[in-house]
Amino acid sequence: MNKPDYSAKLAVLIDADNAPADIIDALLEEIAKYGIASVKRIYGDWSSGLNKWKTALLPHAITPVQQFAYTKGKNATDMALVIDAMDLLYSNTFDGFCIVSSDSDFTRLASRIRENGLTVYGFGEKKTPESFRKACDKFIYTEIFRPGHGKPENAAAKTTNAPKASDESGNLAAIDKALINLLYKALKESADDSGWAGLGAVGSYVNKVNSDFDARNYGFSKLSDLIKSLDIFETQTDGSNQLKLRKRAKSSDKAADSAPAAKTSATKAGTTAKPAPRAAAKKADAPPKPSFSKLIPVAQSAVDACANAEGWANILSVAKKIKQLEPAFDPKHYGHDTAKAVLHAVYSDWLEFEKKGRSEFVRNVGRFVRKQAV
Repeated sequence: MNKPDYSAKLAVLIDADNAPADIIDALLEEIAKYGIASVKRIYGDWSSGLNKWKTALLPHAITPVQQFAYTKGKNATDMALVIDAMDLLYSNTFDGFCIVSSDSDFTRLASRIRENGLTVYGFGEKKTPESFRKACDKFIYTEIFRPGHGKPENAAAKTTNAPKASDESGNLAAIDKALINLLYKALKESADDSGWAGLGAVGSYVNKVNSDFDARNYGFSKLSDLIKSLDIFETQTDGSNQLKLRKRAKSSDKAADSAPAAKTSATKAGTTAKPAPRAAAKKADAPPKPSFSKLIPVAQSAVDACANAEGWANILSVAKKIKQLEPAFDPKHYGHDTAKAVLHAVYSDWLEFEKKGRSEFVRNVGRFVRKQAV
């Protein structure tokens, strides 16, 4: 998912019949991460209850919309919310919508808003049908807003109490296998020739595939904390203070790597063992791996050359321009099949992406400056 625009104008629409009132404080704090809640409306039949919501309206400047249940079994509240949403959409005032409900009836609404190029954030309980969750750009479970959820001690208990396996699975008992497989795939798609991938690229891939992914669902405040808690990845921080990760070698691989050291120790002890300098020689003869620190300035120059007045450039045009500026450029040197995939692997501090219809666009965020060697 694209880097959040904190000045984005958002319309917040709440289905009072399918959203708990006790999460409102944390909910609005979460929404503030994605933009400004310019409109806040809540829909329901206020004559039939909803007392908990009534006390939350005034402190948070939420506008209640009365909708009587004209016919039993028909959800008039949903219809009122959808009609208002379409009016707001065609006002061309907003950059995105926040739909707070656990009801699948809003699936088509979310899809329709996205067809107009706007971002949709969904908020609902874990019982929310998959159709609505997948229709949103990002879906956040409201259980994480409940008091006591995700406390450090809970997260620590999950990690320390998880049984250790004899293979590389580590403490996966606290994390479902589907997520592990997704993280592996994200790493594979984003990694360079040495197997390392930036956390930003991995997180972006995971969010695009699973709109409802959130590290807080597993008791961690950030994706980096979740990654570091797993025994299946090793991490390091590069020169620009960005976290990188790669798949941890299996125990059999570690044993193979330790064999040369064992031979060296045996030699020092007086036993005969032939040195094995081949690996070092091959490593010295191998061509240097391409560096993203060299590619990013070229990519940003390509974006500048192809950008419109707002700074957005078609990603395919940028890919062609990179090839013109750097004829030796080959996506496979960066562990990808296409230039488009390489661009997506660039950390989100430098490039951001946006889909409009069937086309995808890219824009420079911060200007990358290579550090000069001293």
